[in-house]
Amino acid sequence: MIVASPENTGDMGRVLIDSLSGLSSLRVTAPADVVISHDLGVGGSLSVEGNVTFVGHSVSLAASGIDLGGAIIAAANSAGDVGVTITTARADQAIRLGGSIDVGGDALWLSDELLAHFDAAGIARVSIGGGDHVGGISLEVGAHLQATRSVSLQSRTVDVAGGIRAGDAGIGGTITVMGDALAVRGTAVLDATGSAGGGVIQVGGSWQNEDPSVRQAVVVAVESGAVLDASATESGNGGTVVVWSDVGAPDSRTSVGGTLLARGGLNGGDGGRIETSGHVLSIDGATVKADAPAGNGGL
Repeated sequence: MIVASPENTGDMGRVLIDSLSGLSSLRVTAPADVVISHDLGVGGSLSVEGNVTFVGHSVSLAASGIDLGGAIIAAANSAGDVGVTITTARADQAIRLGGSIDVGGDALWLSDELLAHFDAAGIARVSIGGGDHVGGISLEVGAHLQATRSVSLQSRTVDVAGGIRAGDAGIGGTITVMGDALAVRGTAVLDATGSAGGGVIQVGGSWQNEDPSVRQAVVVAVESGAVLDASATESGNGGTVVVWSDVGAPDSRTSVGGTLLARGGLNGGDGGRIETSGHVLSIDGATVKADAPAGNGGL
């Protein structure tokens, strides 16, 4: 365990971290701030009482517990806008996003307050979990996760009951949910809308499975009440919404009962495209709209 404080840091109360791993835990006490430019991994808990600044194109945090008490700042540099990946120290540890209290257990818990700090930072790309993560991810009811360009959740199982937003004021961003078994609950809202054009929402696969980097699911369920919206809100074309499970796997199932939208802008632009696929497919109760009030309808 390492404890850092203003008394034992030499740069005006700042702790500068390029890449650091192998620690059992790390605690940085206030008012010391932490600047992270690449990877920070600890086997136990990561605790920072002051502010945290992420610098550079790709930053990752891996820990069994994360407690960031101050503001979160995204500082772009010559490498580009900031992208942050958060995962667990062990691949089989669950990740719980949101909820007002820690219900205990072994999960890496990011509180509603901490997620709000991430939302306010204006991070371009947020990724949770990863291709080797098997512990499962849950985004709780009322929790919210956002980025200006893309949000990705990936584990063996992913359960989305809260809200995800990807995009800036102009063009909608990309939301990708990947895993073997995926559930988008009736309380969930996946928002990739943009005033000048819709973005991309991918749950369980990419359009026609064209992107091999998007993992194919086996079981996908989008419940009644869920909203997946990649529309253009003012002008421009609607985006892309995909709900997919591996059509080549005989045990794959896709069920959609929610609302899928890829509408063109009110003031101009064409409708986007929507795809639902699976070896077994049910769309009973689904609402699908790729129309365009001032343009051509989509797919």
